[in-house]
Amino acid sequence: WYNRDHPSGSGDVELLTDLRDEHPGEICPKPLKIEVATVDGVPAKKTGQKFHVYSKLKGFVCLNEEQKSGTCLDYKVRFKCECHPKERLYCCE
Repeated sequence: WYNRDHPSGSGDVELLTDLRDEHPGEICPKPLKIEVATVDGVPAKKTGQKFHVYSKLKGFVCLNEEQKSGTCLDYKVRFKCECHPKERLYCCE
């Protein structure tokens, strides 16, 4: 799981480009899926919040101004990738 931002400022921003910069070689070139949950483990889609970006190719963005409460929850993301067991690259559960 990756959690590079917190819902301060404009919201919670977990962009794939930023995550790749901060964790070189850890995220596959073409993710098959993105999974987003609160840091407490609640799936993002069950929180009732609106999401500005929710994309396997772009990442995740929750903007505080788009929430009824005025604040996004704190989210974490992970990406499902094609597994290459021989190379031990990008293997997921």
